Amino acid sequence: MLSNSSIPILLIAGLLTAGLVTANHFVTSRSGDGLIVLMADEAPGAETPDPAANRVTTAQARAALSGNAPFQVGRKAYRDGRYESAAARFAAAAGRVPDNPMVQNYQGLTARHLDREDAAERYWQTLLDTNGPYGAAHLNLGLLYASQDRLEDAARHYRRALALNPNHARAHYNFGLLYLQTERPSQAASHLERASRLGSTSLRAKATHHNGRALLATGQPRAARAAFREAISVQPDYVEPRMALASSLPHNPAGLRERARWYREVIILAPNSDTARARHAETLRQMGADSLGLPLTARLGQLNLGPLDRRPVRPVVEVFEPEDRSNAGAAPNMDGAF
Repeated sequence: MLSNSSIPILLIAGLLTAGLVTANHFVTSRSGDGLIVLMADEAPGAETPDPAANRVTTAQARAALSGNAPFQVGRKAYRDGRYESAAARFAAAAGRVPDNPMVQNYQGLTARHLDREDAAERYWQTLLDTNGPYGAAHLNLGLLYASQDRLEDAARHYRRALALNPNHARAHYNFGLLYLQTERPSQAASHLERASRLGSTSLRAKATHHNGRALLATGQPRAARAAFREAISVQPDYVEPRMALASSLPHNPAGLRERARWYREVIILAPNSDTARARHAETLRQMGADSLGLPLTARLGQLNLGPLDRRPVRPVVEVFEPEDRSNAGAAPNMDGAF
């Protein structure tokens, strides 16, 4: 795990499928790699459930809010990170359209941002009680419970969310992360590979990187290294697959040379990474490069490691998808990352 403060480690969540949940499956040990959780996002062309499963469909909920000024103002405040203001506006919107699932979901998300977890849970549970199955509420409850180590409760809600949309890219991603965390890499690889095919570019890069980790844990180093390289190709400024790739290379002259290259790129992309600097120095020592008696930059020049992508690293952020699109058909995604 990199020590670079610009790449925060976020909480870990996942989902389990029916018949796979037992108390023995919930290992409380944490991975040292800094797994990342992303909230739900609908993949184009994904299957959708029967709209009759909900008392109010997403399209109906959205239509009911088209002229609701408090909701529109509240959503803008939410997107701007002004959560106290958003909470007040959503409360006003709820007074005009009681039991609207989109309003209830936003109320839960806003409460979660304000660290009011009990309130968030109440909003999402009320949404399910009044509206029936609603993918966003199940996913958000699952993530909330996972953050509280209520893993069986989290699994129950993630399972229901996946039942609403079996092709949900981020559901597969979270499922894979949980399997990876609980040291079940074969199952993790299956879901992470699917997430990489269904997800957006950013999600594809992350899913492919963690799929590499899963493949490495199953004793497939060549496939793992191919996955790490693909993740870098998809997102050229992605640091963690460079670290994983470097660490996975064989201990021979060619492997050490390539390892030095990847650590060098990490140092440029994440200059505060003490781990990358230490590993790079150790690799140079193993290569005998430190015997040159030259400054680090001169040694790197003699190694002729090639051009680097010098674009700055984008910080990883948790992504909330406020609106449930599990029964919205081809409706446009109105809210993305914050």
